[in-house]
Amino acid sequence: MNKKPIVNAILIVLSLLMVGTMALQFAPGGTQTITQMVQGEQGTPAIKVNGQTITAEELREIQTNNPSPFAGQGPALDDDFRTLLISQVIRQELMTQAASDIDVTRADVDAEVTEVRESQGLTDDAAWTDALQRVGLSDSEYRKQVRDGLAIQRKTEQIEAETPEATAEEMQMYYDLNPTLFQTQGRFKGRQLVVDDEEKAAALLAQAREGANFEELARENSLVGAENGGALGALDERGALQAVESLVLPDEVAGAVDSLPAPGLTEVIPSGGQFYIVQVEELLPAETKPYAEVQAEVKEALEESKKRGAVERFMDEQMAGAKIEVVDQEWAYTDPTVAEVGGRSVPYSEVVGRVMQNQQLMMMMQSMDPAQVGEMINTMLKPSVVQQLIQEYAAPSIVEKEGIPVVGTRQDLVSGLIAYGGRDVEVTDEELRAAYDERQDQFATPASAVVSEATFPTREEALAFRQDWQGGDFTPAATKAGAIVSERGQIGPDTDVLEPSVLQAIFEGDLRDVDDVSLSNIVEASDGWKVVAVTELQPGEVLPFEEVRAGLESSLFNEKQASKGEEFVTAQVAALKPVDHLADVLAAQRERVGADEAAPAEGAPPADGAAAPTTDEGASEGEAAPAEAVPAEGTEGAAESAEPATATE
Repeated sequence: MNKKPIVNAILIVLSLLMVGTMALQFAPGGTQTITQMVQGEQGTPAIKVNGQTITAEELREIQTNNPSPFAGQGPALDDDFRTLLISQVIRQELMTQAASDIDVTRADVDAEVTEVRESQGLTDDAAWTDALQRVGLSDSEYRKQVRDGLAIQRKTEQIEAETPEATAEEMQMYYDLNPTLFQTQGRFKGRQLVVDDEEKAAALLAQAREGANFEELARENSLVGAENGGALGALDERGALQAVESLVLPDEVAGAVDSLPAPGLTEVIPSGGQFYIVQVEELLPAETKPYAEVQAEVKEALEESKKRGAVERFMDEQMAGAKIEVVDQEWAYTDPTVAEVGGRSVPYSEVVGRVMQNQQLMMMMQSMDPAQVGEMINTMLKPSVVQQLIQEYAAPSIVEKEGIPVVGTRQDLVSGLIAYGGRDVEVTDEELRAAYDERQDQFATPASAVVSEATFPTREEALAFRQDWQGGDFTPAATKAGAIVSERGQIGPDTDVLEPSVLQAIFEGDLRDVDDVSLSNIVEASDGWKVVAVTELQPGEVLPFEEVRAGLESSLFNEKQASKGEEFVTAQVAALKPVDHLADVLAAQRERVGADEAAPAEGAPPADGAAAPTTDEGASEGEAAPAEAVPAEGTEGAAESAEPATATE
């Protein structure tokens, strides 16, 4: 029997404390958490939380099952992980204590245990006992842990049930600040041409680009919808195209359509063994649905956000009132206040948790020197994370002071405040024109051509052929003249099939027209002298302003809104006079663990030019997240923990 699945099913020790998430939440019943390792009074007392003991033996087992992802990266980062691990153990113990008033019956526990045993094929008592013993548990201990998990789940549900409903003012504000959440799907009118041969598809695309009637090409060649000229969707009574969503197409093809900035042709898109070309005749942008139509959706989303906020505040209250005492000096740890703002303290462990959520960092660590890792984390990543957390811890004070009806977790509040601060931005025609001029490359359609490349051993042979050839079949004529001919098919100016000098001759040089073929000038290349036969040459062009205006306006609006919103939040936070203690915290850590780590220096580059990982994966700095954004796991607040061998009230 495979031991690993059993261990995972029976005792997921710190399963939520995995590298990259470091998350501890009120866990569903049946999924085990840290509490499952910290119950009982047996063993050597290490830490007391409100008088309840966490033993050294239990902490060692947790540590063994959760090795530091910073192992080998230096003593300071090892100390960081230790701080985070112990602080999360304490938080989980507080959750268990907070749920002690919840009634969980023996029948409830029996049902959960039975489900686990049946799902793991452990219905035999001997097999069940053996599995439990391998993870150091008896049946009664496991059942107690299941009981605690169910109690935490029900406590969470109780808190959520007591959360007030969303008010009309909150709902209207949420709708106004998050219009993109309540939009129709963008649609388009178009036709498709589907064949099962890539070369044929390329030839048909070239014909369409040269002005051939796409409807007729589809009617004569498409394997799908030929009877309607490749029309996507049903035609109306007059035979006109109807608007459809890109979902009617295979994913790869839909993606190509969605990426078009204006009506036009896609490239040839392979999908499912066939080759697609889509002609978009009209793009219909997404529109915000009327409030009355989405009111129920707004209410549901907003109340979920309020519930998350209520749970976060409840946990903050537990931490604020906790009495934490280090009993065994081996488990002394520090979780100092790394920043203060609006009467709230940001614990250092939360900074470490955010660092460990950064998947980019975790991948970079594998190929970096330990000194580089420590320097990058301390000089680049931690300072940025602290500033993020200062914003989040300031958000409740800003909301209260300004009377802004945004709700939810601290991260939800920051997102709402950014949207609120940028709610009145406008984009002028002058700004649109300027952005269009600056971003020409975004609206350019690439040049293309179908080419055959003749390579001659000498310049004289290449020149003679170019001057003498008067048309006909290029390949046999060039071969007879001593060349090796390669038919390259359709290429663009950025292809790596041809050397740059050859591409320049095709797309920028003077071509000699011979019937329906154009010959390039002779070009010296690494393997000889080239003459290229060019057909179906399509010059690159920039789409007209009016064709891209709608998309550009939306993009520019979002940028301006995010920028103005960030300015608003930054000013509000500054008015609260935040204090950043990170430099002092890191200096104390270096002295304590004997590490020679770099102190944070704003703007300092990482060692050896390594790019610093972003601190908000999936969103660039300055980009406003939707006001409903769900907080990243593991970001709930934590009050300042105990210093070594001291009690914290």
